[in-house]
Amino acid sequence: MGTNFTLSIPFALSAHEPELEWAKSYGVDPDLVRVSVGLEDASVIRRWFDKALEAARKAVEEVESRV
Repeated sequence: MGTNFTLSIPFALSAHEPELEWAKSYGVDPDLVRVSVGLEDASVIRRWFDKALEAARKAVEEVESRV
């Protein structure tokens, strides 16, 4: 992606926003996240992912508790 730092972006939105249905027909999940790993220490990147995954789990639990 042209940077030396770790970056994550929603792939379908960044690459196929105007054609989301077309991309979905080829199996591109709209929730797919693209990660470009940079030069940070692996332990730092691991902590970021752990924190992000925990936040995602909590968000799912919150949504499911409302249903």
